[in-house]
Amino acid sequence: MKKKTWIVLCLGLILLDQVIKVLIRKSLAYGETWTIFPHFFALTYVKNQGGAFSLFKELPFLFILFSFLVCLFLFHYLWREHTAFWKTFFLTFVLGGALSNLLDRILLNGVTDYFSFTIFDYAFPIFNCADMFVVVGLFLSIILECWREKHGSKSH
Repeated sequence: MKKKTWIVLCLGLILLDQVIKVLIRKSLAYGETWTIFPHFFALTYVKNQGGAFSLFKELPFLFILFSFLVCLFLFHYLWREHTAFWKTFFLTFVLGGALSNLLDRILLNGVTDYFSFTIFDYAFPIFNCADMFVVVGLFLSIILECWREKHGSKSH
């Protein structure tokens, strides 16, 4: 994938996530919930100052530093390496999600989260699109690497 292409994709992911977060902050009061599918899916506006599951929220600087270093590494890797299309595509999702949440941490002192799922009476931690970009990008990158290792392929 060309540099221009993954950079535009990354910026598009950041823009999409940030627009949704602005809409959530303007449409819902903090802590307010809009039920979409009862006992399954709702939009709930919360701010996460920690990491996954709000862990270590008393150390926000740690997450800013860690996020910055991850973003710097990914940007450098994608800029320097001539990786296959799919690997670049998946890592661009990780970078876009990480950068968008980093923006929230720096500008808003916490990440805006809003997707709330309950399955079989278990309420999952509330998350956002950027979190999905990171998780899906990492998951697909791992699947791709496992497939390549199994099949001995280093292309595409």
